[in-house]
Amino acid sequence: MKVKTILIFFLISLVITMLGSLFKILHISLGPISGGILLLAGILLEMISALLLLIKLLQTKDFKDFFNS
Repeated sequence: MKVKTILIFFLISLVITMLGSLFKILHISLGPISGGILLLAGILLEMISALLLLIKLLQTKDFKDFFNS
């Protein structure tokens, strides 16, 4: 998996987390989707993407070529 893909995945999870906190503050619920569910999903996706980025960083031989991969 390329680094750009992992970073896009991380940015999407940040948006989900921000939406979850907004839903939580404003007490909005869209059926089964509530602020708590969105927060949980966003934080889990952030953890997964951070783990993928860490694995990619540890597998890279040269740090300069890391962001070009």
